[in-house]
Amino acid sequence: MKLFKVLASRGGRIVFDERVRADCPREARGKLKERLRVESLVGIVYSITEIPLEILREIVDARTAELALRGPRRRVDVPRLLDAAVEHRLAPLTARVEALEAARGRTGASAAGAHRFDAFTPPTPAPANAAITGDNAAQRRAITGPNWREIRAHYRRTRSPKQTAALFNVSLNTLKARIRREGWSR
Repeated sequence: MKLFKVLASRGGRIVFDERVRADCPREARGKLKERLRVESLVGIVYSITEIPLEILREIVDARTAELALRGPRRRVDVPRLLDAAVEHRLAPLTARVEALEAARGRTGASAAGAHRFDAFTPPTPAPANAAITGDNAAQRRAITGPNWREIRAHYRRTRSPKQTAALFNVSLNTLKARIRREGWSR
């Protein structure tokens, strides 16, 4: 069993700052999930640091020596000493987490600039391009998509999928598939 210091924050606020006994960092992460009552640590910034037993021994030895020099009957507050030592060792990490969260708050990570991909949300349509003139049908088609009624009429006149695909700037295979599926040749 090892001792780990676990520090976690969400939305710029520290939600977990404790010592955890576990066999490995993975188990410590599992205990963090249990204590926070979450299935996933998505959106939580966390750090798991092993507290080496050597540090604990140094603290105990130093405190014991200090008490021996001062005299008997003084109580040793090992948990407080341990917290102070761990805090001292984790100070750079804590400062870095706070700086990152402050920077995220300044840039507005929740604003429109930080878009997270979601496969189940349909993409938002692009705004209409103001540079398109009313006479330029090719530009209009590029934005609005092909007009299949016009394409079908042209194909029925020419009976040439290749010419029709080139004129309307659509994939030849897509056009052939639509001809077969919708029965344009009849």
